[in-house]
Amino acid sequence: MSRPAYVQRRSQSTLQECLSSENNRSESRPPTFSESVGRGGSTESPGEVLVSDITYAATTQGWMCLAVTLDLFSRQVAGWHLAETMETALVLQAAQKATLRLGVRRDTIHHSDRGCQYTSQAFRAWLKQRGMLSSMSAAGYCYDKATCESFFTTLKREGFPSDCVFESKADARRTIFEYIETFYNRIRIHTSLENSAPNQIPSKHFHAERITLN
Repeated sequence: MSRPAYVQRRSQSTLQECLSSENNRSESRPPTFSESVGRGGSTESPGEVLVSDITYAATTQGWMCLAVTLDLFSRQVAGWHLAETMETALVLQAAQKATLRLGVRRDTIHHSDRGCQYTSQAFRAWLKQRGMLSSMSAAGYCYDKATCESFFTTLKREGFPSDCVFESKADARRTIFEYIETFYNRIRIHTSLENSAPNQIPSKHFHAERITLN
């Protein structure tokens, strides 16, 4: 069965974007997730490890790309950006929003797959300027991005239309904003967070830390 024309254009555009950034790709090999964090993936405070990934959102007007940057400690969607192309700016915008929200430390680990957006010189230089450490999935190993994959599954099940196609790009922007900022981060509880919402975790952590110091 042939794919719809806008799906074919999306695939061709994505390939062209990755090929165009191939020459700007950094040659140095970043450590893998297990080398940076350990296979348990445990963290001790907000902003210690950020995990990022990209997914698609279909609309009747064509595809959109959603990049998210999650705080591994709180599961908070600390930064996200929705755009019509998968250029480096997509993941860079999500990372910038996350650092502004979290007040990221200079030794913060940013973990992603080895997509061309994350391996580009522009993105790697942005991390280096802020003293952040780059970590990437080992080739053929995607399980250390499970936090992002789980969020995307939840978003599409709870926030997307039943047929997973938005009426328009404006509808996609509005719906995704409302789901992330007014529901997921603020209200949706997680059993892994002791039945708390992501936005509640940083204040709980720092409150407990103050008690310990006292």
